[in-house]
Amino acid sequence: LEYGKQTRNNFLIAHTLDYLSYNTYWKARSSEDPEKRRELAEKAMRFYDKAHSHYNIMSFISPRGGFIGPPSGQAEHYYQLAIW
Repeated sequence: LEYGKQTRNNFLIAHTLDYLSYNTYWKARSSEDPEKRRELAEKAMRFYDKAHSHYNIMSFISPRGGFIGPPSGQAEHYYQLAIW
């Protein structure tokens, strides 16, 4: 992430933030403490939003699939919050 910021490489920044959101969301799912789970999920969604703002500069959609995958990440996040 630091190299992306130093070089102002939007793709590198977005890609790094995208995978940070993915990994942080999985960490949230594995947490047994409801408060910590919610905090981690919100942190993951902040990474998700930042990643997609950088991807939008290039008119690019993340190729990453899986949990909170684009473009439906927000909907999936709120669905998971309702289940928890």
